[in-house]
Amino acid sequence: SNEVRVKNSLIDLTNREYAILEYLIRNKGRLLSKGMIAEHVWDFHFDGDYNIIEVYIRRLRNKIEKDGVARIIHTVRNGGYVIREPEG
Repeated sequence: SNEVRVKNSLIDLTNREYAILEYLIRNKGRLLSKGMIAEHVWDFHFDGDYNIIEVYIRRLRNKIEKDGVARIIHTVRNGGYVIREPEG
C-alpha cells in the first residue's frame, strides 16, 4: 500500500506521490533535479512539463507537512528538491 505515517497519523498517497517521496528519502541529503525525479518516477518516457513535479511536491507537502510537522522537503531554487532532517 502507499501509506506513510507521520506523527502516528496514517496518510494515503497516490502511486506517483509515494514514488516521489520514496525517491527523495532514498536520496536524503542529495539534491534531485526535476528531470531526475521525472526520469525515476515516469521512467525515460516522460513527455510532460516539469511543472507537474512542482504540483506533486506541493501535494506531498500538504499531506505530510501539516499539523506542526517541520518541513522536510526543501526546494533549492533553480536546482530541485532535497530531503533534510528537521532542525531542532
